[in-house]
Amino acid sequence: KLSTILEGCSYILEQAAYHQTSASSLSKQLVAAGVQEAQAAAFGRVWKGEGAALVAKLRTRSMGAPMVLNAAKWELHLQLGQSGLSRAKDARAMFELDLRD
Repeated sequence: KLSTILEGCSYILEQAAYHQTSASSLSKQLVAAGVQEAQAAAFGRVWKGEGAALVAKLRTRSMGAPMVLNAAKWELHLQLGQSGLSRAKDARAMFELDLRD
């Protein structure tokens, strides 16, 4: 049950960060959604004190995907024929993908 509560709190704060919601607006929206006023005020206080730090931290991370393609290199090796097989074709490709968080 605790994990569900923590996931819900995390969701609320992530949405507040995504939408750049003010602390008072967050409290009002939570009350409108059915959260008790004391709990909504607590979210507002936490957001007012820690919201800017959370937004700054989230800006350094990629949301929605664990890794981002930073660079891609490729090589194509094509062998068109051999002494006894004039129509032989052998293609080989090598890809190097540079990923970052």
